[in-house]
Formats: sequence, structure tokens, C-alpha cells
Amino acid sequence: MCSPGSQVIADARTALITLGFRPGEAQAAVARAVAHVGDVALDVLVPAALRVCPRPPGSSPRR
Repeated sequence: MCSPGSQVIADARTALITLGFRPGEAQAAVARAVAHVGDVALDVLVPAALRVCPRPPGSSPRR
């Protein structure tokens, strides 16, 4: 069974993959975000991971 923190990490990774990131990119971004923001809720972790993840192929530039 997963601890609550590891479930949030898994959910964040899944969210990034759903948005079009490759699994390796999603895992790396979530790991970097966790190192930066620590053990936080999913609604904080996903945006933090998106800030450190490269854009998925075919996406429009960030504004």
C-alpha cells in the first residue's frame, strides 16, 4: 500500500502524462517539484511540476 505522500506523487505524475508529457518527463518534473516544495497537496504539486517541465510536443508557447 502507498503512503499518502507517494499517492500524491503518483497522481501528479499521472496528471502530467494525461496532459501529454512523456512518463520520464513527468517523473522528473514531479521529483524536481517535490524537492522544491516538499510534501504538499496535489493542487500545489501539479502546478509546481508544470513550472519545471518542458512543454509537450505540439503545444503553444507559454504566455
